[in-house]
Amino acid sequence: MALAKEFTTEKIRNVAVVGHGGADKTALIDALCFVAGTSKRHGDPAEGQALTMHAPEEAAHKISIQLTPAYAEHLDHKINLLDTPGYLDFTGEALAAVRVADAAVIVVGATH
Repeated sequence: MALAKEFTTEKIRNVAVVGHGGADKTALIDALCFVAGTSKRHGDPAEGQALTMHAPEEAAHKISIQLTPAYAEHLDHKINLLDTPGYLDFTGEALAAVRVADAAVIVVGATH
C-alpha cells in the first residue's frame, strides 16, 4: 500500500465552494478533482453519482445536503474543496465551510 503524500500546513488551502441551489457547485468540484487526477471517475450529480455525494438522500434528491470535502493537488499544494449545499434549509453547512476556509469560490448559474 502506498503511503499518503504529506503536506505542510503552509501548502494546504481550504476553499469553500458556495452558491445558490442548482448552480452546479458539485459538478465543478467533481470536474476539478478529475482533471487534477485525484479522482479516477467523472461523476454526474444529475444521476447522483458525483464524487462528493455520499448520503443516500443526496443521490435520491440529486442535491447536496451536507458539507462534503474533496481535494485536488496543484503545484505541490493540497487544495481542500468544500462542497456546500445551496438551499436555505442547509445554510448551517455552508456557514461551517466558510468558517474554516482560506478562500471561497462563488458559483452563480446564469440560467437560474
